[in-house]
Amino acid sequence: MGNPKFNSKMLKYFLSSDNDVKRFFHTKYIESKSDYYDFFSYFLNKYGIAIGIVANIQHSTNKYRAYINFAPKNILNEQSGEVNLIEDVSSDEANEVLAEKIIEMLEMSTYNDWTNPLFKL
Repeated sequence: MGNPKFNSKMLKYFLSSDNDVKRFFHTKYIESKSDYYDFFSYFLNKYGIAIGIVANIQHSTNKYRAYINFAPKNILNEQSGEVNLIEDVSSDEANEVLAEKIIEMLEMSTYNDWTNPLFKL
């Protein structure tokens, strides 16, 4: 089950379905019957985008980092590789930053980006 901070941030974002991208993702989320973190982890991975929150075992089990890893071929045409969003923070903070980044990616994309049948991994 996802982090409450991540799920809360995404829930607030989707309360207003004021564009096609939000409506598309909200419909897919409801169909998934999972929490927001699990939904986005699975759904984005199908499009070449992996997300994660991991414990920083070098320092302490109470410190985490959030990242996004873009496959060489990804739906947003981002350069491949891992992007470290934040590190050495609480789990809540890492989840909040990850949610904000996903929202930013959704805001910068279009409905056609996500529904284009020509995109194949």
